[in-house]
Amino acid sequence: EIATEVVDDVTNNVTADDLTAINRIGPTFAKRLQKAGITTYQALAGLTAEQIKEITHVAEWQADPNEWIAAAKAMS
Repeated sequence: EIATEVVDDVTNNVTADDLTAINRIGPTFAKRLQKAGITTYQALAGLTAEQIKEITHVAEWQADPNEWIAAAKAMS
């Protein structure tokens, strides 16, 4: 699924969103998401919490990926 989103972003010349605008996504988590091809709020909103955990290696005490998904949906 992630690979499909990356291809869609590249082929549609999508402008990257500032993922750090979402609470608790700092530069490190944003970089990990971008490296995986997640560059827009819409792409982030399309992930599951489990996928985000795999990509970012976020610990439970650091942030709740479900909050990131909700924020990304609201911002997209």
